Amino acid sequence: MCIVFAYIGVSVVLFLVSRFSPYEWQGDDSDDEDETAPPSSSRRAPPTSSSEDPHSPGFSQAQNQNQQKEKESPEHSNDFGIFNSLWFSLGAFMQQGCDISPRSLSGRIVGGVWWFFTLIIISSYTANLAAFLTVERMVSPIESAEDLAKQTEIAYGTLDGGSTKEFFKLSKIAVFEKMWSYMRSAEPSVFVKNTNEGVMRVRKSKGKYAYLLESSMNEYIEQRKPCDTMKVGGNLDSKGYGVATPKGSPLRLSELSAC
Repeated sequence: MCIVFAYIGVSVVLFLVSRFSPYEWQGDDSDDEDETAPPSSSRRAPPTSSSEDPHSPGFSQAQNQNQQKEKESPEHSNDFGIFNSLWFSLGAFMQQGCDISPRSLSGRIVGGVWWFFTLIIISSYTANLAAFLTVERMVSPIESAEDLAKQTEIAYGTLDGGSTKEFFKLSKIAVFEKMWSYMRSAEPSVFVKNTNEGVMRVRKSKGKYAYLLESSMNEYIEQRKPCDTMKVGGNLDSKGYGVATPKGSPLRLSELSAC
């Protein structure tokens, strides 16, 4: 709103300055046309009446009126009317320029100050907008399990009946015990029947639900389209996977790793 008031104020000041400054007024030159006009003949026609006599009062009066009209000053115009002043200020603010420019020193000072003001405003807005979009994309309100445990605005849950649920249920760490107490008593239930249901709940919650699952599955999901989920914080625990094979099986660890 302040910028709108500044825009209108500068336009009005520019209009008034241009009105009072004599350098902003331009005249239509008509002297050149008079100088290029062909000379008239010096031969005088014989008078036919007393009104056409050069020495008559009527003829002298008409000749004086014609000479006064020729000596009249040309009409003056000013490019910076109120609408052109608004157009000039708008063009400077949008950094597009204008087809007219001030001619007087006072008008140029007003225009120069407005140009400098718009340059600072547009540059600051562009820089802040880029920084805001970058920070908004990178910063998450939750960075760890401690952040989840300290708040209740964002719900969080696990797979009902999976190893992740058992991890929180049997954990003796204070943070995980607090999280388990919340998940067990939350209404509606924060547990899901399968991983797909948990992922869809995350996508539909608009940032109000976090799904806790194994890191390998989490990394797999976030790298698949539509790529609208992200892993937050580090792993809560570290466990290894084991593959059981019959005794004497020809399968080797290198072959399993290649699969």
